Amino acid sequence: KVVARSEIEQRFTGACLLQEPAKDGARHPSLKLSERQAQYGTGESGTTIVHRFPVLNQGQLPVELRAASSSCTCTTPGKAAFVIQPGQTQQVEVSLRPSPGRGGLQYIRLSTNDARCPFLFLSLGVTEVPQPVRWSPASLVLGAAPGATATAHLRLRAPEDWRIANVY
Repeated sequence: KVVARSEIEQRFTGACLLQEPAKDGARHPSLKLSERQAQYGTGESGTTIVHRFPVLNQGQLPVELRAASSSCTCTTPGKAAFVIQPGQTQQVEVSLRPSPGRGGLQYIRLSTNDARCPFLFLSLGVTEVPQPVRWSPASLVLGAAPGATATAHLRLRAPEDWRIANVY
């Protein structure tokens, strides 16, 4: 079936694409999210950020959720699969291990048995992750003639538990 763009835009909730309009009187699971994205500002390398997204089943049948994929290996669901009974809310846990020099949103994709919303996307992110090793000045210009020796001083900073062995 070909669906018009305007109809898709009306059906997209921001967390999932509603495949079928709800039919009055039909018994089905039905997901409702109060949030689908969490932003944690500046992240720290070596830490794990854990966020719990509340997911409500407002339908008449149980909702089955299964972890289907993630945007990278740094983002993982707390559980691989679970069931939410009608009228109940389940906390869906998502973990993010920030990488140095990277930021942005990462997501997990969950498959569901809600025919109106077969895939659910939950996003977790940081705006930036500082590099663990910093140096100053940021660049060095050694203006020596070929064959001559040039010397410059470079200051390196690293976390206390790091040991800088060699600099090339």
